Amino acid sequence: MAHIMVHHRVKDFETWKKVFDEHAEERTAAGCTGGELFQCSDDPNDVVIRLSWDSAENARAFTLSENTRETMAKGGVVGEPILVFLNEPEHVEK
Repeated sequence: MAHIMVHHRVKDFETWKKVFDEHAEERTAAGCTGGELFQCSDDPNDVVIRLSWDSAENARAFTLSENTRETMAKGGVVGEPILVFLNEPEHVEK
């Protein structure tokens, strides 16, 4: 399993979230198995997403696809997102 952390700003969270949700089938078809969505506490238009994938290859291909770029533009992503590709996490104690 592979993971991606995406950090980007959006023009309007509600508009972006609707487009993000509508894109769920494409993510699933590309190998996404789910994840977590965060809004920064001091700016709701500053978004961080951690998504899990069936493989690193599928995760990278998805991020490079024209469909993904078009969807991000439609949702109002501002500037270039920061993408971090991650391996399996190491669980730590509190």
